[in-house]
Amino acid sequence: MTIFKAIRLAVWSTIFAAAIATAGIYLAVAQTLLTTDGLNKIITESQAANTIRTDTILPKVLQGTQSSEYVTLLDDKTVTAAVNETFTTDKITSKLEPAVTSFHNWLDSKEPSITFSISTTDLTDEFARTLSQKVVEKYKAAPTCTFQNTRAEALAGECRSQFVTDESLASTIQQIIKSDASIKEITTITPDSLAVPTTIKSIADDLPTYLNMFYALSIIAAGIAVLVGAWLLLKHRLNGFVALGGGALLAGVTLLVATGAGIRRLEAISDDAQTQQVIRAMTTMLSTHIRTEVLILVGSGVVLIIIGIVGKILMRRYAGSHQSLHLSSEDNKD
Repeated sequence: MTIFKAIRLAVWSTIFAAAIATAGIYLAVAQTLLTTDGLNKIITESQAANTIRTDTILPKVLQGTQSSEYVTLLDDKTVTAAVNETFTTDKITSKLEPAVTSFHNWLDSKEPSITFSISTTDLTDEFARTLSQKVVEKYKAAPTCTFQNTRAEALAGECRSQFVTDESLASTIQQIIKSDASIKEITTITPDSLAVPTTIKSIADDLPTYLNMFYALSIIAAGIAVLVGAWLLLKHRLNGFVALGGGALLAGVTLLVATGAGIRRLEAISDDAQTQQVIRAMTTMLSTHIRTEVLILVGSGVVLIIIGIVGKILMRRYAGSHQSLHLSSEDNKD
């Protein structure tokens, strides 16, 4: 094989590698962001449910309970414990399914915007019952009121009044929770009610457009890879196998380098803790898909190179043995 032919094969191999790498990156991104399973994993790994409970639900609940006349009984520790016990990670994650579906459809350009409305009335009712039970238990532990105690002290729970039954106290606490305006705001979760960092919002605004452009580019890249691969095999045969194998190996290396650079760029976007959690969950999934693709490309590349080299060796041996037989037959004639 001449030097010119080797250079030409190397160029085609590089083009093949670039096309495969482009299609591979899009495939990994699509598996991460354009599937509901991928989005659910990001939500789980980024602890989004915990963030919603801490940054959206708990502040509203505390705002409502702190304005109550039972503020001593409804202290932050008791209220927070009831919130954590009621609004568990699994329950919030289950409630977020409509949000995940809407976000997926928006990313896939099936919806113009993210729209969802999630009712949490069942959880707020459960929270009211849980909190009332905790308040009753706390009230029971208070000393009995005497004539020296004021009505305000009895209402605050600093002492236990004989005129307040467990049932009446539980009913009062539940009524406070259900009627408070701040707590009513969390009975329905919409995109506007979620505390999403501005950094994430600014990044996500143009994401569907970028994904559409990337999809079109990946289709073109896949077509180029098929055409180049077919041309190398038909035109150069065994040398084409070697060139394709080298291209597959180069594509694997390109995927690793490009992914590493992209991840570092994403991690540098913001120092916000919530943003970093989302980015970390997303890049972890992306890296997993990329590693799988790299293993496939490396394995395929090695196999193609072996096929090409072994085929060339066998062809040379066959040509050599055929030439020897031809020469021996000529000698016998002489």
